[in-house]
Amino acid sequence: MKITIPVPVTFTTDAPREGTRTALTFVPTEFDVPEAADADAPIAAKRFGRGETLASYYRLHEGGLYGTLVRTDGTRFPLDIEYEMTKLIGTSVYREIEELRVDDLHPRDAKDVMALVGPAVLDPHGDYEKFNRIAAERVANRRMATLASASPDFEARRAQAIGFVAEAISRLLVVGGVRYKKTAGIAISVDADYNGRVRVSEMEMWDGSLWQQEPHRVMRSTDHMNTHYFSYADRDEALAFAQELGAARGKRVQVDKDDDIAVFVPTEALPKQDMRWAELVRSATAVAHYTGTEVARRIRNQEASIFTDDRSLRYAFDRLMEALDDTDAFGEPNDRLEVAARDMLDLVTRNARAIDTKYRNLATTWADAFAHLDVALSRWDDRPLEIEVSLRQPGMAR
Repeated sequence: MKITIPVPVTFTTDAPREGTRTALTFVPTEFDVPEAADADAPIAAKRFGRGETLASYYRLHEGGLYGTLVRTDGTRFPLDIEYEMTKLIGTSVYREIEELRVDDLHPRDAKDVMALVGPAVLDPHGDYEKFNRIAAERVANRRMATLASASPDFEARRAQAIGFVAEAISRLLVVGGVRYKKTAGIAISVDADYNGRVRVSEMEMWDGSLWQQEPHRVMRSTDHMNTHYFSYADRDEALAFAQELGAARGKRVQVDKDDDIAVFVPTEALPKQDMRWAELVRSATAVAHYTGTEVARRIRNQEASIFTDDRSLRYAFDRLMEALDDTDAFGEPNDRLEVAARDMLDLVTRNARAIDTKYRNLATTWADAFAHLDVALSRWDDRPLEIEVSLRQPGMAR
């Protein structure tokens, strides 16, 4: 299935008489959306809660699990992948140019144009039509084409923008006219404080965004810092963890029946996520967010503190941020994050009173986040280790 999207591209240009600026243009690009026959992507699971108007359906295709929402009354959502992808990159570009001054932009209405497909749209249909009309006009603008051809970074920025959309489209799958999206699967959640109980239930992870937040954009909710997630295949481990947690806190364990989720394939056929690692990344990201916010606040309010304060917390924060920079919650684990996270936790635990005094009760206010990191590190320490045994003896030929 082919679609064409006017991909927004920001690039650097030396506008006549105005100096270096950030310009916005559009590059119409054709993309191929993956498709599969019904037989090649069998239904693997579905979720339908009583009284709900939407049901979730999951299909297995080439080792990946793809999910979608379907109205229970049989009405289909319109298949409008062009709008979905335009909105996705539109939001990304809008946030990028939001940080620039208006007089640094060319054309000056660039931000307003991207707001039509940005994060907060009031009239989706009307704004989308207006956006496409403006994009078509800008594509035909010869002056913009001249500026792009003279830009030192246009080609690189174009490749980056097109790659962003192509990667997002690669996670889609169209089956029988219905759009599915690759998901992180189904997880088992253990909520340590659900109405005074420890609750075990199943949850849909969808795109896994809860585990892929950026340190400066973290969901500020303590609820998630009281909840621990396990792979769907690790149900026994989750139940044992819940029982241990309940016994330690004197709480009853409530195990939901989860009869609204039906799985039609063997558990081992579902993609297995390393939730120990994903949870460590999520927890470390939250701690980096809360710590960084307080460090920045103190320097902003007391500029001289950057010279006189104990720099240990700032140093631990910097190391944690460096470790998070190249870390993927669903990618390969690395030792750097584990070390940096443990150093941060040890520092805050050891100097909690001094840190509270200097950084507006950081250790106390976000005690749940630091406690969650402690549990995440413990779970990571307890992970099963794969030991590779070699039958070669020293001196043996290859």
